[in-house]
Amino acid sequence: MRHARRLIHAGVLQQIICPQHVFTRDRIVGVGFRDDMPERSGRTRSDRGVGSFFLWNQPGAKFALAASLVYLVGRIGVSAFFNVPLNDRLASLADAAQAVAFWPRYLAEWNLWNHVRSVSGIVSAALFTAALSQR
Repeated sequence: MRHARRLIHAGVLQQIICPQHVFTRDRIVGVGFRDDMPERSGRTRSDRGVGSFFLWNQPGAKFALAASLVYLVGRIGVSAFFNVPLNDRLASLADAAQAVAFWPRYLAEWNLWNHVRSVSGIVSAALFTAALSQR
């Protein structure tokens, strides 16, 4: 059980979850720096991103920021600070008896935080939908 869980965790973390989290995080952080000003405005591309973060008068900007924060804290933060450390602790247990004793606690905590991640994703998607509907 422990060995199979460790292999699954290592494979999923390295090949699927990490690239998706990093790509999504970068896209969400970029939402705040998006600018719809045309190129003819006289500003260069490098100038455009910095000032656009403060364009709060655009429709849906506050919903987009809220969605970004919910996603970053609820999905990525919970994964990094709760689920992954639990997985690492389970993987570090050398004795099968220790793993069996730890399993009920692991399962309860991991499922709790997985539910938080799931709800955060749904709330973030709803907030992004609200932001897009105002544009």
